[in-house]
Amino acid sequence: MSTNMLTIVKHPLVQHKLTLMRQVDTATVKFRQLLREVSFLLAYEVTRDLELQTVEIETP
Repeated sequence: MSTNMLTIVKHPLVQHKLTLMRQVDTATVKFRQLLREVSFLLAYEVTRDLELQTVEIETP
C-alpha cells in the first residue's frame, strides 16, 4: 500500500533555481549544480517533521 503525498514548496530560492534550470540555454553542468542546490534546500522540507531524541552530551 502506498500513500501519495505532494508537497508544494514555495520557497523563493527553490523557485529561482528551478526557473534557471528550466531555461533552454542552461548548460548541463549548471543544471546539475542547480539540481544539487535544490536537493539540499528540499532536504530541510522533507525532514521538518522527523522526531527528535534528547540525549545527554559532554561539552568542553
